[in-house]
Amino acid sequence: SSFITVIDAAIGGTGDATLLLGGVLYGQRDIKGQRKLLKTALAACATLLLAISVSTIVFAMPIASLFSSSSNPDFIAQVAHAIRLTELCFVVNALTCVLKKHIQSVGRVGYTSLTNVLCNVVYVCAAAWVLVCGIGPDGLFLSFTVCYSLMLATHVVYAFHVSRINGAKGFDRLLLLP
Repeated sequence: SSFITVIDAAIGGTGDATLLLGGVLYGQRDIKGQRKLLKTALAACATLLLAISVSTIVFAMPIASLFSSSSNPDFIAQVAHAIRLTELCFVVNALTCVLKKHIQSVGRVGYTSLTNVLCNVVYVCAAAWVLVCGIGPDGLFLSFTVCYSLMLATHVVYAFHVSRINGAKGFDRLLLLP
């Protein structure tokens, strides 16, 4: 839990910076700046979280020891296993967060409110229920990866829908500009 809080700070920080800078660029109608910001934020966040994910796999046992209140080796091993399963969601969570904050920065607040409910209630609960019933307790940790993957797919589908209306092509589809 404490370890995930540290990871969420990196993800949320990049997302919040995207929201703030994206809002300014949107207000200035700087499409080139928005494009560069979104590309940079997605690439930087994915790279950072990929490095953290790989490090987490390699150092899961020391991380588990550091953030666990128990010194029982079996418990530490179980925590390390849970950390390894949870780290699978880091990159997709980062991409989802950056896209969500970008979408919010271009004035699509209603959409982001709806997707917050989808992600934090519908997707995660459905994924947890299906995976726990299907594969047991590990499904709870894997449900976050499924949840964020569904959310990322939702953002991409929404972007393609909007781009059909506004005629955007390529990467500009993700900009979601009117």
